[in-house]
Amino acid sequence: MTQRKKLRRDAKNQLKAAIAYFRDKVVFNSVQIEAYVSLLTELETRPLNRASLLEETEEFDQIGVTLYHDNRKKF
Repeated sequence: MTQRKKLRRDAKNQLKAAIAYFRDKVVFNSVQIEAYVSLLTELETRPLNRASLLEETEEFDQIGVTLYHDNRKKF
């Protein structure tokens, strides 16, 4: 497994754990939960595989969370 893939997997697992924790503590009625995978990598790395991005997005959709692959949030 590549270092990048391991970091992405770890980031997703951390997000899922945080979401599960807060869902136990807080009631999120009529609120859309958003999660951000934001890995700071070197500019020379190859782009992410589109199939992997879709798989990750669907994985989070199943738990009712919108997943973004970015490090910025616009309000």
